[in-house]
Amino acid sequence: WNQLYEATIDYAGSWNNHTLTAVAGWSYQKFLYDGMNMENSGFPTDAYKYYNMYAGQADKQKMNIGSYRNNNKLAAGFLRVNYNYDEKYLLSASIRAEGSSRFGENNKWGYFPSASAAWIISEEPFFASAKSVMNNFKLRVSVGQTGNNDVSLTAPLGAYAVGSYDEYTTLLPSVMQNMALRWETTTQTDVGIDMGFLRDRIRIVMDGYTKLTTNLLYNITLPDTGQLGTVMSNVGSVRFSGFEFELHTVNFERKNFTWETDITYSYNRNRVISLPDEYKYTDIYGNEAWRIGGYTASESGYRFGGTAVGEPLGRIWGYKVAGILQTDEEAAAALYDESSHGYRRNDGLSIQGRKDAGDFEWVNREGTKRMADGSEMINAEDMFCLGNIMPHSTGGINNSFSFYRFRVNVYLDFALGHSIYNYMKSRFIQNTLGYSNSNVDVDLVNGCWRYPGDTEAKHARFFPNDADYGNRNFSRASTFNVERADYLCIRDISLYYDLPDKWAAKAHMKKITIGVSGNTLHYFTGVSGNISPETGMGIGDAAVYSSVQMGSASSNITPPAMKILFNVKLTF
Repeated sequence: WNQLYEATIDYAGSWNNHTLTAVAGWSYQKFLYDGMNMENSGFPTDAYKYYNMYAGQADKQKMNIGSYRNNNKLAAGFLRVNYNYDEKYLLSASIRAEGSSRFGENNKWGYFPSASAAWIISEEPFFASAKSVMNNFKLRVSVGQTGNNDVSLTAPLGAYAVGSYDEYTTLLPSVMQNMALRWETTTQTDVGIDMGFLRDRIRIVMDGYTKLTTNLLYNITLPDTGQLGTVMSNVGSVRFSGFEFELHTVNFERKNFTWETDITYSYNRNRVISLPDEYKYTDIYGNEAWRIGGYTASESGYRFGGTAVGEPLGRIWGYKVAGILQTDEEAAAALYDESSHGYRRNDGLSIQGRKDAGDFEWVNREGTKRMADGSEMINAEDMFCLGNIMPHSTGGINNSFSFYRFRVNVYLDFALGHSIYNYMKSRFIQNTLGYSNSNVDVDLVNGCWRYPGDTEAKHARFFPNDADYGNRNFSRASTFNVERADYLCIRDISLYYDLPDKWAAKAHMKKITIGVSGNTLHYFTGVSGNISPETGMGIGDAAVYSSVQMGSASSNITPPAMKILFNVKLTF
């Protein structure tokens, strides 16, 4: 159930060259989710059309029956006022008070004001002499706040889960309570310019912006000594800044042929501005610093990873491949690897930390943990930043052509500067052949090391179920599976044709248009496998970001399906 109630009152008035409009209102929205589920298995036939608890397996205790109910509410009061003087000076202001039942009693309400102003310079008398070239010139500035209440219903109050211990039923905490949770607030400032040249044959829109998000909603990793792994909290502030550019041009315009182009480009970066004082420490240089999670190099004291003031969100941490061990002698001399099961084919034994010929050797970070005898080793302290899930640049280019009755549209878009953890690539090469007889990607396996001196190999040796029984060459985030995901996509190509008017008239219609279009036709990218190079995470995915910082989450999503559409449009 989704119930929405809204009430508004409007005002509009004008006098001389002044125009004033206003709207005030109240909204209330209630979401109610109510359902049940029943599950059984082991039916002797597929002929059953209705649920029958006795038709399934003999052990009725294995039948699953459950139900659930949850609801949440949103309420808001708002006011917006717009002022216009002589179509040259524009002012707008608004405020919204938003209440959410997702937060505790003392933190339900957030207040979000905004204001904007614009000056249409091209309407000024002194600009008249320039209008033959530049017909539109507008300056804009705005500042405003928005709120985010994207937390689970159990985040403030906590939750319990039913379990079992021996033959006893238990009730244990499953979500940690945090009644101090409150609205996440984003304050955005924007300065923009709109320009039009040659009667708008050339239009340019430019914006520079900065967004400061405070009281960031974020899943904090808890110490290993407790039962729960994370707790949702308001942990600090993050700044996003960048600029956007749009260009529209009419390149050619004649009676029977026109060609128009639209280009968009945006650049965005982010940086953590502050974290709570409980995450304060002194770094190896004696400077004050703040960091949630991450690692500390045992020897040097250098801290990295996690979320830190002055560093960006969305980084992927993992190991760097130093090379492939070619012989048993090289494997015997390799660094102790804390994550390796230590399986060797020459003796059939698994001794933790050992390497075998054909395994990856990893880059060792300076100042990290050493063995008891002082020799170097590989562990989680030897991870490096391998990329970021967020592109710094995105954009597109669209070309539209019109020739007599034909119309053609070609749209390309791109993203630059981001990486993905290609988890599917790892799964393809470490499938458990002995257990599920899964398919293995031929191209990947053909690139694996095969014999001593195989210097042409791209990857470590193939080993079924590498994660559980092998030496974990592929089951950790590394330069093997973290890939640059820059792409150029042929997003849309369409062709339309208007049939002759006399044909339409005979069918008692005004116009008949036939067309064909293709969507997401091809990616030009370095990402391997049939996965999308487009990131699968958004900035609101705080829980995901927490794990990506450690290099333990994938963003693999299925590519959008390539579609070819045929259509007919009839206008009466």
